Amino acid sequence: MIRNIMLPSVNSKIRGMYSNGLTKEDYEDLIKQTQIKDVIVLLKNKNKELEDLSIDSTRVQIEEVLDRTIITNIKKVELVLKGKNQELFDLFILKYAIKCAKIKWKMLETMDETKSSYIENWVGSIFPNLKKLYEAKTKEEFINNIYHKKIKMIFENNDDLFQIENKLDKFYFETLYNEAYKYSKETADLVDEITDLFNFEWMYRIKRYYGITDENNLVSNKYKINKLDFKKISEAKDVSEINEVLSHTIYKDIFVGEDVYTNIKKYLMKRYKKLMRRNIFDIASIISYFSIKEIENENIINIIEGIRYKISAEEIQKKIVI
Repeated sequence: MIRNIMLPSVNSKIRGMYSNGLTKEDYEDLIKQTQIKDVIVLLKNKNKELEDLSIDSTRVQIEEVLDRTIITNIKKVELVLKGKNQELFDLFILKYAIKCAKIKWKMLETMDETKSSYIENWVGSIFPNLKKLYEAKTKEEFINNIYHKKIKMIFENNDDLFQIENKLDKFYFETLYNEAYKYSKETADLVDEITDLFNFEWMYRIKRYYGITDENNLVSNKYKINKLDFKKISEAKDVSEINEVLSHTIYKDIFVGEDVYTNIKKYLMKRYKKLMRRNIFDIASIISYFSIKEIENENIINIIEGIRYKISAEEIQKKIVI
């Protein structure tokens, strides 16, 4: 495994962006509010990138502005990365391109243009090579304009949206996983855990909502939940049996209860913050920062939607990952 060290300037930039994130006290202030406009005012005061956000913004508009903060920070990082660091970072952010492809495919199926500006933001700033996909009017035109051969094959060989999304996610995680192992132990270990928990969340979701248990849906990796464990999870009769399997892994603190997805994010948040505190000169800290930023944006949306639907502060707090 090659040890790739980032320049101190890169590490400083990441830590500077990280320091601008929301604190526990910030979240407490946001959750106390009873009006969405007051939440937006507090956010605008905290983050200059949100200054143009209107207090009357819809959820979609808020999501787009929050997403642009990620785009802005990606551009900042791209200016200072070089060599293998840049290559692995480009592979990491491929997930946003894949998300754009998923959204566009759904748009072609449903003719719902609600999220078109989401794709436009990414195409205009980070992925200009997706412009023809964004402009496609039919599925055939969409597939013909996919530049990545393996991704193109996924759309060509599958028509069911469920299978397309699964195969796209598998492709992404397996590619990232294989490259991380060539990079550094810190990055490989982090990607291992993210992949493990993706596998677990995927199996839990399809078992609960679709009654499907297929090991072929899992990303191949070598970490702490092996295929035997997943087989036990797939055969579990109830939540207690799933928790029993997890109790013998490093994920024993992830209680599979009413909100397993929030519990997974809380586990990963601790992992990301631990890496940030260690101040390692490694791309694992970049992956951690952007993952934390994504969770922060989700927290903001959960708060806003909680207030919109008059959910109690106590219930909103349960959804917040810090």
